[in-house]
Amino acid sequence: MRRDIDLLQAVLDGTTDVIFVKDAAGKYLFINRIGAQLVGKSMVEVVGQDDASLFEPSVAANIRAIDQRVMAEGTPITYEQPGPLLAADHTFLLTKSPYRNAAGELLGVIGIARDISPQKRAAEVLADSARRFSTLANNSPTGIYETDFQGTIIYVNNKCCELFETPREQMLQQQGRKVIHPDDLHWVMERWQRFIASDDASYLTGQVLSICGGMAMA
Repeated sequence: MRRDIDLLQAVLDGTTDVIFVKDAAGKYLFINRIGAQLVGKSMVEVVGQDDASLFEPSVAANIRAIDQRVMAEGTPITYEQPGPLLAADHTFLLTKSPYRNAAGELLGVIGIARDISPQKRAAEVLADSARRFSTLANNSPTGIYETDFQGTIIYVNNKCCELFETPREQMLQQQGRKVIHPDDLHWVMERWQRFIASDDASYLTGQVLSICGGMAMA
């Protein structure tokens, strides 16, 4: 039994996730080592305290409101929360569930908090990169479009819409081959398939048709 308890404690202390248990009044019954460190206390110092002793009043009130909701609804709740004072620039994803005994009696709340700051920062960098690309592409004097592997158009810039004399909404989801002139369709599709297979850059010149009618060179 002691070995099992030691093993469980090692797992709880070894994880980078914060794990805690509170009673129905909001007092901590358990918190693992990383959770205590993030609020600048030892595990012993946290046990018996409530969130009002560990967080700013507005933050503590919000935490308590969510705990009460978990107990009232009897179902898990997942949400994002800024980190405590010692990790103020971090964001945590919390999942809280009702804490019950073997008889099903509600005793409090069990929670797990994971630091998702790296994923949040990566998403922000990706979004910023996408915004920069969109700005550059839409101001480019060259027509730019993107298709999926089946050749369906999934992105067009402003110049491309202008060249094809076709609204963006009408261009999107069109099959790229539909804008190729019939005289050039066979060899263009052949080159396209080779391009997909090799992943090499390729340059094509041929006649294209406006979806709204007419013909141009590309």
